Amino acid sequence: MNDLTLLTTLVTNPSTALNSIRDRPRYLFPLIMAMVLSAGMIYWFYSVVDFEWLKHQLFDNAPQFQKLPEAQRQQTLNFMSRNTLMWGGIVGAVVGIGVIFVLWAVYLLVAGKVSGVRYRFEQWFALFCWTAFPAILLNTIIAALMILTSNDTSQLMPDSLRPLSLNELFFHRPMGQPGQSFLSALDLLNLWSIGLMALGVRLWSQRSWTFSLLFVLLPNMIMYGVWAIFAFR
Repeated sequence: MNDLTLLTTLVTNPSTALNSIRDRPRYLFPLIMAMVLSAGMIYWFYSVVDFEWLKHQLFDNAPQFQKLPEAQRQQTLNFMSRNTLMWGGIVGAVVGIGVIFVLWAVYLLVAGKVSGVRYRFEQWFALFCWTAFPAILLNTIIAALMILTSNDTSQLMPDSLRPLSLNELFFHRPMGQPGQSFLSALDLLNLWSIGLMALGVRLWSQRSWTFSLLFVLLPNMIMYGVWAIFAFR
């Protein structure tokens, strides 16, 4: 099946799609599209937002920023430009996606060797790229709808583009407050990606759901646990 058919099948019949990924691993489509969609959304957001308003929203609630001397605060605000944040965000998103995807594939490869689930790197890499992509795609569609339906796109916070994050749903911490970035990164759609990956591990390994979920959740628990410790300090 081609890439678009595989994407559709991953939603409608994930077992068939995941077995296809195992037998014929390919990853360029979800990897490149994840980068393009993320970069495009960042570019669109910074193109329409009132940047001076956004700057003050980002820094006025940041405790560490408020502790700086007045001259240093002003110097920081003057340094921050629309292009600085836009292109910094685009480069960060593209590089970050590539690095995170590769690191996850390395983890899956090593964990597979240790537990007797032996597949090649490109198979694990394809598994992660494809299981991560549907959530990225849906998040991008939701963010686009938020921009298109907003009453005032010039005063739209980045967090509001992710209405399914824990911060937007439950905690409502403003930018710069302890835990805000952590809670904004936790998204209900993450559960979809985790479930797809765990299903893939279960199909490929012929092991139990307990094994497959632990296989997938272990690095998440470590990563988010460490992040939470520093985020709420």
